[in-house]
Amino acid sequence: MDGPYGVFGREAFQTDRVIVMLAGGIGVTPFRRMAAEFEKCSGREAYLFYGNPDVDDIAHREELENADQVDVTHVLNDAPRHREFEKGFITADLIRKHLAERLVECEFFLCGPPAMVTKLEAALRQKQVPPSQIHHELFSF
Repeated sequence: MDGPYGVFGREAFQTDRVIVMLAGGIGVTPFRRMAAEFEKCSGREAYLFYGNPDVDDIAHREELENADQVDVTHVLNDAPRHREFEKGFITADLIRKHLAERLVECEFFLCGPPAMVTKLEAALRQKQVPPSQIHHELFSF
């Protein structure tokens, strides 16, 4: 068995690119640390797209929404009664909608269920994002 080494996200602080964090469920955990670090980096452009089944499933909501240096977009599978959230799943088109089509200018960090990560990585590559700008950490070993 092998596990996380605490280095996921290091590239976010070694690049000048726009940082885009894509989290599914409890996959938001490494992004809490990254968001805290971005609070010390005034002027960095960082986004978090955070997918969950419903509003009650959003972990660390207040903490993330209070981060001044990270623009948080919640994406809920079942959000008909919550107009302030995006509905459905995180997709490359949804990300593009929020970033004005600048995907190739971004550094992506993905953490969540393996199916989500695999699907998003493929979608980002189809949008011409170089593989070297896509980083992931999976829930499973």
